[in-house]
Amino acid sequence: MGYDKSLYKPLFDAVWRGDWNEAKEFHTLHPDAIRARHSYSNKTALCMATDLEHEHIVEVLVQLMSEEDLEIRDNNGWTALALAASRGNIKMVECMVRKSKKIIDLC
Repeated sequence: MGYDKSLYKPLFDAVWRGDWNEAKEFHTLHPDAIRARHSYSNKTALCMATDLEHEHIVEVLVQLMSEEDLEIRDNNGWTALALAASRGNIKMVECMVRKSKKIIDLC
């Protein structure tokens, strides 16, 4: 993907803090940020929110993402669904599986 990763830093900072309002403002200005990856971890905002168990952010991001976006993996090969399952967070798992049943096969 040809984009300036530093452009998306405010999104990742907001997700890190669990601040959906700020993340939403950034997403409104940069809708393609939904697929952007963090420069170090290669995680999307969804993977980061899942990793940090920010359920409120996960739910909204899943709604905004396509089924294919849910298949994005981090540097360790983990999808957001795999991260949610590894934490035993049933609420986040159910949210993602409702969006795309086929992601179960990717875990």
